[in-house]
Amino acid sequence: MKYQRVNFLIGILSIFFIASCNSTTPTALPTLTPSPVPLSEINLEPILIISGDLPAGYSGAQIRTTPPEMFNNITNFNNAIYQQFEKNGESAGGVAIFLFESVNNADIAFQKIMDGFGESGENANLKTTVENISNVGEKATAVTMETSLSGFSMKFTDFAFVRCHAIVHIRMNDTVNIDYLTGYSARLDKRLSELVCR
Repeated sequence: MKYQRVNFLIGILSIFFIASCNSTTPTALPTLTPSPVPLSEINLEPILIISGDLPAGYSGAQIRTTPPEMFNNITNFNNAIYQQFEKNGESAGGVAIFLFESVNNADIAFQKIMDGFGESGENANLKTTVENISNVGEKATAVTMETSLSGFSMKFTDFAFVRCHAIVHIRMNDTVNIDYLTGYSARLDKRLSELVCR
């Protein structure tokens, strides 16, 4: 009987000891933040144009990683992509994205694009309208250009904006409707910011 009481007490003490060992407060695991993908390795193709981006009649066409000749003065970028627009089987402008490690280089590129807007209107004797846009990017400008010579009319809209390390230029031929470009630009801006803002 004496031994049974001792064994009983040892059993109770064992239970308390095991419980106290297992009741330690769990420590939170450290949160690992993945390092961002280098700008030069970001795949921009999936975000260029998705369903519902472009106005009726326009569609995405060829994609390439070399910008058109009109951007030969844009340098020091770490990544670039360009996709043409098509309308009724004809080229109808396009969208170009440049990524810069240096925000200063991005600012220089944006200014070069802005200077080019002015030159286009002056050299081609086009009627030009410039409008700063407040709801896209950190800064954005839209320029509409149109002319009519000897029965031939031409019109197009350029749109450029800055978002973090990116400069975006969009040209849409055969329209001076800025809303077409601001709608698309706002959606592209949202997708782009998730990749390039760090």
